[in-house]
Amino acid sequence: MIPSVFRAAPGDAGRSAAPHRDCIIAPSMNKSTFSIPTDEYEQRRHLFEMHRWINSVLARMDGDPDFNVIYFERKGLSVKKLIEEAIPMTYLGLHLVRIAEDVFIQFYTDNRPYDGQLEVTGFNNFGFKVEVTTTENDDSTLRRQALSRNGTVWFYGPVKRDENDSRKIISEPKMVNLSKREDRTMELAFERFLEKADSGRYDKDTAILVAITMDHVLSFRRRGELLRRSREWLRAHPTAIYGVYYCYQRDGIIDSARPSDRETF
Repeated sequence: MIPSVFRAAPGDAGRSAAPHRDCIIAPSMNKSTFSIPTDEYEQRRHLFEMHRWINSVLARMDGDPDFNVIYFERKGLSVKKLIEEAIPMTYLGLHLVRIAEDVFIQFYTDNRPYDGQLEVTGFNNFGFKVEVTTTENDDSTLRRQALSRNGTVWFYGPVKRDENDSRKIISEPKMVNLSKREDRTMELAFERFLEKADSGRYDKDTAILVAITMDHVLSFRRRGELLRRSREWLRAHPTAIYGVYYCYQRDGIIDSARPSDRETF
């Protein structure tokens, strides 16, 4: 395997950058004036209307000359929340869509102990609060910043800030064992679930949504193992939280675990 180098360019909003052998320098600025007004972000919408609204915000972002800073460095009012909370929650809403039912969704920016709410009406009527967490870490954050500032970044290998200039980020290529990386990603997803679920901050009407940002499709075996471990914890703590959802953001796929689930694999 040869480590891929990724480049940033306008038009990449909402989708993963693709591997390239060439290298370009993307324009990068320290500040951005892009913002998502709070009242607009927090407006309750039908799921399909929310889908259209998010697409419109991404299109506006894509047309901004500072796109790389806005998107990859999460700069601007509510940009980070849109990408890391609103989009995974919308994928969850799409997962809940059924004929003869409507799904409504609302996001929040304040300090309440959850990031949004989902409500299903129609043939079935139910709703729950959603707290979102992600497998983003210091390494992935540095890679995003390097992609914005340098125009290209190695996807695998060491990445660090320059000792003499903290805004300068250096990445180097390295051969990696993808199987071990997948194991670590799934372990990190379970850890992020436990950090939230075992904190005592949430109730039986709150679901934990873990956004998994792995760059390629993960095996059913690993996904099944993650659900098995999650269900074991939920059965041992049946009144702690509503459940856990794992969002594989590469494809928008949702896996779920509830305390009442029966093991099927």
